[in-house]
Amino acid sequence: MNIEYTKLESIHCALQELQQEFNIPNDHEHLENAFKFTEDLRDKYLEDLQQDKLGTSIDIFSTNKVN
Repeated sequence: MNIEYTKLESIHCALQELQQEFNIPNDHEHLENAFKFTEDLRDKYLEDLQQDKLGTSIDIFSTNKVN
């Protein structure tokens, strides 16, 4: 798994832990913004990882053509 994705996932988990520990409501504007920002970045990394894996799979199949 990509190290950047892992870091963003850790940040997301830490935000959830802070929310629970300090009883921050789900509709807290700053917390919502922090979650949205982190999730958008994390999802972008996940999408890129999936595209890289798909590209690798396609490359593998294209190099193993039978003549």
